Amino acid sequence: MKKLLKLIGKYKIFLGFSVIFAAISVILQLYVPVLFGDAIDEVVAAHEVNFDAMWYYLKQILVFIVISALATWFMNLLNNRMTYRIVQDIRSQAIRHIQVLPLSYLDQHSTGDIVSRVIADTDILSDGLLLGFTQLFSGIVTIVVTLIFMFSKNVRSEERRVGKECRSRWSPYH
Repeated sequence: MKKLLKLIGKYKIFLGFSVIFAAISVILQLYVPVLFGDAIDEVVAAHEVNFDAMWYYLKQILVFIVISALATWFMNLLNNRMTYRIVQDIRSQAIRHIQVLPLSYLDQHSTGDIVSRVIADTDILSDGLLLGFTQLFSGIVTIVVTLIFMFSKNVRSEERRVGKECRSRWSPYH
C-alpha cells in the first residue's frame, strides 16, 4: 500500500483537481433539487403562478446541470489519466524488475506466465484505482455536503420554530 501511495503521490495535481471537480459536481447535484423546490414554490394556486421567477429557477437548474456534467466529465478524464500513468509506472517497474531477475528464475517460469501475471495484475489494479478514485471522491464529498446541508436546514427550521414560540408567548392575543 505504501508503494502504491507513493506512486499516487507523484500525481498530486491530478488528485487535487479531481477532488475539486468532484466537489463541484456533487454540490451542484445536491443544490438542483433545492432549486426545483423553489420553482415549485412559485406555483401558489390554480392560475396563480409566478412564471418569471419559475423560469429564472429553471434556467439556473439547466446551467447547474451542464456545469455538473462538465465537472464530472473532467473528473473522470483526470482519474483516467492518473490511473493510466500509475499503471504505466507499475508496468515499467515490473519490466525493470524482470530484467534483473536471476536466470534460474526465468528458466523455471515461462515468459508468457510472467508477462500474463504482470498484465493481469496491473489491469485489476487499474480497474480498482479508477473505480476507487471516482467513487471515493464523489462519495466523501456527497456525505460531507449532505450533512452540512441537513444541519443547516435543521438549524434554520429550529430557529423558525423557536421564533414562533417566542412570538406566541408574547402575543397579546394568546
